[in-house]
Amino acid sequence: MNVPVGDTLLEREFTLMLSAGMHVVGGLVLDVNLNLSRLEITTFTDEPTMISSSVSSLLKLRAGAPPFKLQGLELNGQILIEGGAAEIERCRFGSERGSRRRRLQAGAYARAVLISHGHLSISSAVFEGLLGGAIEVTGGTLAVHNSTFDSNEAESGGALLVTGGDVFIKTSVFKHNKVTNVSSGSGGAIHVSGTNTKLDLAQLTTITGSTGYGGSVASDIEWTYTLPAPLAHYVSNPEQDGIGRNGAGVYDYDYPIACSATLFGNSFDIKDQAAPSCSGSCTAGHYCGRQTVNPIPCKAGTFCPQEG
Repeated sequence: MNVPVGDTLLEREFTLMLSAGMHVVGGLVLDVNLNLSRLEITTFTDEPTMISSSVSSLLKLRAGAPPFKLQGLELNGQILIEGGAAEIERCRFGSERGSRRRRLQAGAYARAVLISHGHLSISSAVFEGLLGGAIEVTGGTLAVHNSTFDSNEAESGGALLVTGGDVFIKTSVFKHNKVTNVSSGSGGAIHVSGTNTKLDLAQLTTITGSTGYGGSVASDIEWTYTLPAPLAHYVSNPEQDGIGRNGAGVYDYDYPIACSATLFGNSFDIKDQAAPSCSGSCTAGHYCGRQTVNPIPCKAGTFCPQEG
């Protein structure tokens, strides 16, 4: 796959449309020498369209490169963001058919995406079954929206490892991610460390299925959750300003926290999602199990005279 960069394309946008099937590249390097105002690689079909690499990395984006976008593709190979600005939209890392990432060397697996500088925006993407973890951030900025991280694993930060830079994640789902060895690693879904690091989860993002496998989040620094959370969930926000502030430690439970049995949570109001009391206690004649949105009427023939 060759990207033409002749004189007719100088300072112009260029979109490369791929046909369905497998496309193997020798490792793309985008830098200041690519004289385009913008480059997009996408597909013109709803059939699976995969880009795979014959070398260790699929793509490197360096400082000075034009803005770059990948859209609607299955990606098999490591993407390195070393500068510039990139978008990944509606892409899949890890096959629906259950294939695993190939080894870069004997005994080692690579994360799908590494960010050291620059900015990467990810939306409506899926990272599934990656045996080296999904994303690592050592610098720059990562923004994730409406994406899913499912059944990924690594030594630390099964889905996301952050040791530098700023990370913002909203309306996304982390489920069943884990560390490969709970005695030596932490952060089944997310591991955060470093003094120049920021993590903000926000707007309905959930982490489930990592309890006992490194925890939902393991962090050496304070990290935040910006409300709203899903209904029938809460974060600790005594200031009631809509921002849950979490200290360093291992959060070995699903996050945000589900409302307990005997309570319900049917409102996105900050006051109903900022404390364990949620929206309130079940009313007489109703039943509330764990994570109840609306109180459930007691069945005919049963008697519920009190709250609970």
